Amino acid sequence: MYPGFKTQLTYQDETFSIVGFQLLSERNVKMTCRYRGDGGPAKFIVSKEEIPATVKYISNHEERGLTCIRKNGVEVKQVEHILSALCGMNVLDTDIYLEYTDGGEIDGPIAPPVLQLNCREFSLAIVSCFLNRNNKENKSAIDLNRAFVFVEKSEKGPLNDPACAIFAPLHKLHITAQINFPYFWGSQIYAETITTLDYVKNICWARSFFGTAFPHKAEWSELRKKYPGVLRERENHYRSIMLDYTQNKWITPLIVNTEPVRHKMLDFIGDLALLGVQLNAGIHIYKPHHHFNRECVIGLAEELGLLKKMEIL
Repeated sequence: MYPGFKTQLTYQDETFSIVGFQLLSERNVKMTCRYRGDGGPAKFIVSKEEIPATVKYISNHEERGLTCIRKNGVEVKQVEHILSALCGMNVLDTDIYLEYTDGGEIDGPIAPPVLQLNCREFSLAIVSCFLNRNNKENKSAIDLNRAFVFVEKSEKGPLNDPACAIFAPLHKLHITAQINFPYFWGSQIYAETITTLDYVKNICWARSFFGTAFPHKAEWSELRKKYPGVLRERENHYRSIMLDYTQNKWITPLIVNTEPVRHKMLDFIGDLALLGVQLNAGIHIYKPHHHFNRECVIGLAEELGLLKKMEIL
């Protein structure tokens, strides 16, 4: 584990805290998760502002590779990883408190701490603190009564190879993620039934990936200025918190060859959590990415009548 990561577990009141640097700056942030168990959505509490993690509060500010929520001027960025862990582990009904460890004022966006193997620490903390009392899989999940199909759209016109997703009735949550990566590792597909055990074993550790100076050369210097803490930790590529690659090879060794598509599934589960409820469905998503994921979740929330329920949160 990298210096600066510290996990504190409290079992008595179903609470755990994780301290580490955040993606947005080198300021250490403390995230405290407290399980409610009421079947509702996850909620972020920042500076006494309570932000339900639902599609109603998705931030209009788009940032590549991140999902953000916002309420009354308070914004939380990169919510998808902690939400993925909570959704994948069937404890979505959790309060998430964020604060700076230096006690300083939160005068801009804040994000959960960045961890070495993505959601692994989140998931292990959930196992230790929450699951001793949460003994039912999908205890409050909703079922679909018909299939729904979503196809990616563009304001510029029809796409040659659009992302698409099918949500079909099923008694459990089963996801197939498929993507033709435009890089040397090519096409990948991965399918998994999302149980707490399978999420921990097969998904939670799948890391984000980003090309080292390729294919985003114009952005690299800006990224170094914007995320100094993250990039400094990535200098040791073998233990990188992200998967680094060049034009024709991986710099960071993969845990398994399908780690990139598994990370896409991890992100999708985090965006799916913005429904505000656990879902039973058979889902096949082609070319998942945050913008399309959110389009699917917003559309599904409308079809299922969940937006009306969100109005009272």
